Amino acid sequence: MARPPSALAASDDAGLSGVFVETFEGAALDSARWLVTSAADGKGGASLDAGRLRLWIESMGTLARTVKYFGLRSASSWALTHGLSVAADLDWSQLANASYFSAALVLAPAATATNPLETDDWVMVQYIGVPPRANGRIEVSARRAGVVKTLFDEGWPDKNRTGRTLGAQRVELRFIDGGLELRENGNTLWRSSPDVLPFPRAHVYLQVATHSNYPVREIFFDNVAIGPTEP
Repeated sequence: MARPPSALAASDDAGLSGVFVETFEGAALDSARWLVTSAADGKGGASLDAGRLRLWIESMGTLARTVKYFGLRSASSWALTHGLSVAADLDWSQLANASYFSAALVLAPAATATNPLETDDWVMVQYIGVPPRANGRIEVSARRAGVVKTLFDEGWPDKNRTGRTLGAQRVELRFIDGGLELRENGNTLWRSSPDVLPFPRAHVYLQVATHSNYPVREIFFDNVAIGPTEP
């Protein structure tokens, strides 16, 4: 399948006037667009692999009390205005064991080099591994003035307690009338009330996390698009 053409990089006051597209082509990450983030005592890495972003994390011999994070933050931020879409491909299919593992797209106003989930305000859509193998589930959560709330969780664990098979997913957050809409592979999974977002603009984070004593596990991201709502 042909890749969408690259667009000009977004600036700090980019909104709906243009589209930011990242297809992770080339030999190395563009440091003008993406900065590495990490937190706790695991090891992680980010590299370009056949036109996709490979994020990996490993936690053998690390402290049991910490969750380890590794990812990227966009250098730019975007105004979260009506009609904005933030979307990315996420390939979960290389995982044989997703226990205590997650991969997330996070929107946060803070520009941190560590874990955006430690800041006061954010919205996150994440895939969470369901033990004991590679199944996962999707969840939307938010932190507002330091208070974390789960907004959507597919009814887990009362429904689909074992999770579901995940492969290459297209995940999208749409901003509509002050609220959020979550789409997966083109299907609407959830819509929020119009008062979810406490912040007017955000950076985009791509992030993986793991508990202690797991070998290298990897996720691939691709085709990040930030701009007007996708068709």
